[in-house]
Amino acid sequence: MTPDEQAIIYCIQNQDSSELASLLAANPGLADTRTDAGVSALMLALYTGQRHLARSIAAHRMGLDIFEASALGVRAVIERSLEMDPDAVMHISADGMSPLHFAARFNQPDICGLLLDRGANPDFVSENPLAFTPLHAAVAGASLESTELILDAGASVDRRQGDGLTALMAAAGTGQIEMVALLLDHGADSDARSEQGLRAAELAIDQGFDEVADILGA
Repeated sequence: MTPDEQAIIYCIQNQDSSELASLLAANPGLADTRTDAGVSALMLALYTGQRHLARSIAAHRMGLDIFEASALGVRAVIERSLEMDPDAVMHISADGMSPLHFAARFNQPDICGLLLDRGANPDFVSENPLAFTPLHAAVAGASLESTELILDAGASVDRRQGDGLTALMAAAGTGQIEMVALLLDHGADSDARSEQGLRAAELAIDQGFDEVADILGA
């Protein structure tokens, strides 16, 4: 990685939008920077909750890959990618996730629907320590519409992610009351226990989400 590429990563890590803009203006090619692990600067910005920086980087890119387009909701890029290679819907990113994971995680229900229609696997487990399915990604992104689409496509509601939590446990522990209700409506097991022996209701109580615990029958 060159010093300028390192500077791009530093700007993202430190939320320095001004310096990032200056670097990209001087050398637009830096928008193609990737970390040593192969994660694009654009995706790194999204992972750290800086969508404005991701869009700034995207504006300097000659093109997006299907993962980035899925995360940003750029339907035209995805459709073009799938026309060229229908199997792209099952491609895996440098950090082990499918396009559907990214669409779900970054609240792009329209893209989730497109990918599912094109054969995306709603139960694909990410090839990384998170061991996320797209359902887990949708819950992490608090994307109700994406969650419903993925469940309606046949996703397993009680599959566990890498830390042993089900989607219901994760939603309860983060206070997502509407998400909890949706998962319950789709048959989520409220009596399942985490690796620490806690039910979803108890995880909600631990985090101060008493209203969530109430609908879970605490």
